[in-house]
Amino acid sequence: MSYDSSNIFAKILRGEIPSHKVFETEHCVAILDAFPMAEGHSLLLPKAPCISVLDMSADVAAHVLSQLPRLAKLVQAATGAPGVNILQNSGAVAGQVVFHCHFHVIPRFEGDKAVVLKKGVKLENADAVLARMKGAGAPYAASLGKLDALVGDLRDANLRPAPGAPPAAAAGGKPAAATTRRRRRRRRRRRRRRRRRRARAARRPPTATST
Repeated sequence: MSYDSSNIFAKILRGEIPSHKVFETEHCVAILDAFPMAEGHSLLLPKAPCISVLDMSADVAAHVLSQLPRLAKLVQAATGAPGVNILQNSGAVAGQVVFHCHFHVIPRFEGDKAVVLKKGVKLENADAVLARMKGAGAPYAASLGKLDALVGDLRDANLRPAPGAPPAAAAGGKPAAATTRRRRRRRRRRRRRRRRRRARAARRPPTATST
């Protein structure tokens, strides 16, 4: 599924449809739900065009999710609710209706039955599930491993330039090879000056001494 920019939340973000805004940051907007499950039911919308958490980038997630505690506290303070549910539906089978990622913050009270969760069963196949999850994340883990190795090489100064790579820069931004050539020229000039001094000293007449 590709992102449809005509969805209602995208229109709210563009200001084409009015909403009851709670707050806004550079990366997200918090609004009251137009069809609340309880008074104070609010939504947190990322400004980035993503369908759900499943296609949300890590950077967007970091910026948006950092505002969830703020919204949850505001909902709780406004309603006096002793607890809140924070929900995000990814996909139609999970109950998603509007396909722009959004997070629900729903105030909860004793016995309100606003959100009913099915009772779980005892976990029996943890090893198999973990193996599948780790297998699904294998490319990501491999990338992290390469990055760790690169950082280690940088720390230990074990990196070698690839064939055909330009010379590494030395301090001051000058290529290392150029720096080495300058040092050699300076050493040659110093040797020539020493030879000239010795030659001049050898040509001087001997100093007379008294007897």
